[in-house]
Amino acid sequence: MDRLEDHREAIERALVELGMGWEAWPAVIADRRLAPENRLSALLLLLATSEMNDEHGFSIMWVDPAAPELDWLGRAREPWATLARLRFPWTAPTATIALEAATAGSYDDRRVAIALRGASQVCSAGLADSALVHALDAVTAFLDASGDHEWRIVELRNQARRVTSSATHPDILDLSLLADGDAWAGPARDVALSLPAGDIAPLVRLLGDLGPRKPPQRWWKSVDEALKSPPARQLLRQWLELAAATAVVPEWPGSKVGYCAGVLFVGTNVDVVRAAVLSTSRLRDETWPTDLLAELARRGSAHNGMAGIPEALALKVASAAVDALVLRANQVDHAALAILLTELNRRDLIKRINAALP
Repeated sequence: MDRLEDHREAIERALVELGMGWEAWPAVIADRRLAPENRLSALLLLLATSEMNDEHGFSIMWVDPAAPELDWLGRAREPWATLARLRFPWTAPTATIALEAATAGSYDDRRVAIALRGASQVCSAGLADSALVHALDAVTAFLDASGDHEWRIVELRNQARRVTSSATHPDILDLSLLADGDAWAGPARDVALSLPAGDIAPLVRLLGDLGPRKPPQRWWKSVDEALKSPPARQLLRQWLELAAATAVVPEWPGSKVGYCAGVLFVGTNVDVVRAAVLSTSRLRDETWPTDLLAELARRGSAHNGMAGIPEALALKVASAAVDALVLRANQVDHAALAILLTELNRRDLIKRINAALP
C-alpha cells in the first residue's frame, strides 16, 4: 500500500473484523488484536491527522497536575506513549508516507519522532529508496525552518541528519554529519579527506550513528573491528587532537560569547566527538589518548561564558572523556583522573572519578 487512502481502507476493514467502529479511534491503535500491518496503517493515519493549529507564536498553557492523561503541553498522552514503545513493520514507502504526513502541518515533536524512527529502521537495513531520501531531506528543511523554541527541536534536527546519513551506502565516506558553525568541523573534514576513504568510512559511520545513546554492545564490537585499520586510528587521533584544541564559538551564529552561551561544538558535531572520545577506551594499549581525554574533560566542563547560565561548554564530551579514562583503567589514566579531581568543579564528574579510583 503506497497511498494513505489504502491504509485508511485497511483500518476500516480491521475495525469491522474487531466488531468496532470509528468511535474506537484512536485508542484502537494500541489494541493487541490488530495485526502489525494494520497497526502501522493506523499509525500512518494518525500521523496525518493533526491536532495542532496553524497559528504561530507563543502561548501560555496551564496544565492541571491532577490530569495525568495530559502531557506538560496540554496534549493527550495516549496513544503516543504506547506507540513509542511499539515496533512496526516499516518499509520504504510507509516510512516516506509517515515523514510526509508528520511535516504536512504545524510542528509536532511526537509525529516527527515516530516518523524518523521508522525511517531509521528502514535505512539501517539498507532498504532506503530515492523517495525516502527525498522525504528525509524535506524533513530536515522543515525542522530547520521551525522555531528554535520548539520542544525537542534541536534533538530532532540532529536525528534527522543522522537518519539521512545512515541511508548512505556503508562503503561511501559520508561527512554530512560534520556541521559547519564551529572551529572543529572544517579541519576535521580536511583530515578525513586526506585519508583513504575506504579505510576510514566504517569508523566515520559508527561515530555518526551513535548519537546521544549509550553505546550498545554491538556498537563496541563494530568499533573494535573498524579500529583495526591504521588510517582509522589515525583519523581518531587527529580528530581528537583538533577537538582538544578547538576554539570556543558562540552558540548562536553571528552573536558573541557573553551575549549568548559559548560552545566547543555545534549540532551533530557534539555527538560525533562524544563517540570518538568513547572509542578511545578500546585502545587501552596506546598512551596518546590520555592527555587528550583529560584536556577534553577540563575544557568541556568549563563554564560557557554567559552570566546566569550555569551550563558547560561541552558537557556531553567532558562526561564521555571521564568515562573513557575510567574504562581504559590503566595506571596512566588513573593518574590523569587523580589530577582532574583537583581541577574540575562539577560535582557529578568528581563523584564518578572518586568512584573509579582505587
